[in-house]
Amino acid sequence: MEEAGKKMMALLDAGQNEQALTFFLDDIAQLTSDELDELRSAPIRDTQMDMFHQTLLPGLEVAGEYE
Repeated sequence: MEEAGKKMMALLDAGQNEQALTFFLDDIAQLTSDELDELRSAPIRDTQMDMFHQTLLPGLEVAGEYE
């Protein structure tokens, strides 16, 4: 999970929010291709991409510290 987090952060640092969100949903959350297609066509897609790093990542960082 640590390597996946590093890859996701590198994508975000490069300004590639859509790729980072897709990576998270596909590789980490392991959504099916049908679920990914549904999310891609959702009206809130742009908001998800813009807010991904502000909403989900802090929670992941806290979860990573939990033992």
